[in-house]
Amino acid sequence: MQRWKMTAGLLGLAAGAIAIAPRLTAALTAPAPAALPPPPPVVVPVPPAVPTGALVIQGALDQSAALSHRASERFYIVEVSAPAGTGFEERRPVDLSVVVDASGSMRHGKLEEAKRATRHLAASLQPDDTFSLVVFANRAKVVQASGPPDLAALDRALDRVWDYGSTDLYQGMAMGADQVARREGAISRMVVLSDGQPTTGHKTTPPFQQLASRIAASGVSVSTVGLGLDFNEDLLSTISDIGGGDYAFVNEAADLQAVFAGELDRTAAVVARDTRVTIQLPAGLQPVDVIGWDASPQTDGWSVYLGDVMAGQTRRIVTRVRVTDQAPVGSHDLTATADYVDLGLQDRARTQQATPLVVTDDVARIAASLDSTRQAAARRAYGNWYVEMSTRSYAEGDAAQARPLLQRGQDLLEQAAPHAPEALEDLQTVQTTRQALDTLAPSAPAARALIKGNKERYRAVTR
Repeated sequence: MQRWKMTAGLLGLAAGAIAIAPRLTAALTAPAPAALPPPPPVVVPVPPAVPTGALVIQGALDQSAALSHRASERFYIVEVSAPAGTGFEERRPVDLSVVVDASGSMRHGKLEEAKRATRHLAASLQPDDTFSLVVFANRAKVVQASGPPDLAALDRALDRVWDYGSTDLYQGMAMGADQVARREGAISRMVVLSDGQPTTGHKTTPPFQQLASRIAASGVSVSTVGLGLDFNEDLLSTISDIGGGDYAFVNEAADLQAVFAGELDRTAAVVARDTRVTIQLPAGLQPVDVIGWDASPQTDGWSVYLGDVMAGQTRRIVTRVRVTDQAPVGSHDLTATADYVDLGLQDRARTQQATPLVVTDDVARIAASLDSTRQAAARRAYGNWYVEMSTRSYAEGDAAQARPLLQRGQDLLEQAAPHAPEALEDLQTVQTTRQALDTLAPSAPAARALIKGNKERYRAVTR
């Protein structure tokens, strides 16, 4: 390159640098722009807290410590109660529907006793209650539509009810549920009475389970009463379990009035409805079984539906859990949670309680953790479970299987008796059942009454 061209290029660059220098200086000395405001915080919506309601939940273990690195079993007992006096100071209004079997099997005075018990029940209601009556035979029909109690109209309607035909229990339940007023603030209940098997319409258990579930979901509890010796106690008790109500076995029709009266008293005292208890076990523990309830298995425990809980009532759930040899040393919580509709709050509520189990190498601590009263209560429940299983084997004509089951129940009840005196009454039932096994065919009337009575007793004792 020629020297004069290079010199000219350098002079041009220098001139350019001199021209932009003032602007660079200004840019470097200018004030910094104002900082941008911080972005608004991200607000994550928090679901509303579930209030703690009126129910009290208490969990306890028969032995609150277990030996590490060795598998063992423990009884875990959960009690859900509504203290006496819980709820409104004044009696809550009741929306009641009574559904009565009027099929041909209700003759020989049974239907007349049912009509008398129904009238007495209606007469016991308050002016702000509602009442309806449905009867079913070949088909169901509304005898008295839902409204304030009207005894004169009810008497006229009952005079037109007679026994005839077959038994469409399903249609009777469906029509009775439609009659329940379901007023806000009232207790809604349906009471179903039958003395026989469904012979028309749906006859198998699943449709009744689905119907009872739908009725309960609509806010109506379902109670059932089995009359005499020919009804299906397993079906009626299942309906009441899913429906969240009560089940009763009445051998004599003359006792219906007292049963109906007790049902009304319990209905008016309901504190919580749609009650479900979830039992959650910690790592290292496994669920084994639940006695007395149709529990739904969960990944780490069970879900148990209790339905209605009345003031002054305690509902008990007896479970058996396995402490595995992999359970880590330390304290671990077994958690019981009750979710329900609190009728005082008129809202859903939750009550929760944790029960610690200590896994340890300290043998003395394990021995000292024994709760004899809780252990006796669990043994009594399991003893009655064996008696009930023996009763079912007897009902099926299998005395060979029934006898060892009955003996196992007796052994557990004798172990429980020193710390649970109520087990002495259970042992009397064992002796009565053994006598029936030795002397009566399952089809004999006395045997059929014993079978139904034992099943009802098992439910009462284990709950």
